[in-house]
Amino acid sequence: MFMTKYAQENKEDFQMQSLRLYSVVLKLLEGERCLRHAGYGFISYRELWEAGKSAGIFQSFESPFAVMMDMLTLMEEGGLVERVRVSGGELVWGGESFGSTFARRGIHLSDEKFRFLLNFH
Repeated sequence: MFMTKYAQENKEDFQMQSLRLYSVVLKLLEGERCLRHAGYGFISYRELWEAGKSAGIFQSFESPFAVMMDMLTLMEEGGLVERVRVSGGELVWGGESFGSTFARRGIHLSDEKFRFLLNFH
């Protein structure tokens, strides 16, 4: 269940904006990144928030941080990521089957697996 009115009432646009945020996550994982916990890369919520703002994703939302969290929930429900609560943040890793939510809309994502940590600090 989504927290924000935007996610509940603007399903198609919300899915597209979530896909934009997913591409931001993938860009953040490029290059050298500190690896932790069995090869998981570390991305803080703050880093994801700032990168999403720079990409223009959160500009028009009434509660932009809550919308970002809803987008992460959609990614999880769509099989893009899995999250496990850990102290101070969430452990997140790519699922086996990518993009089932988006595939129904004709958007096909790579089958490449990825791993990353999300942590707000």
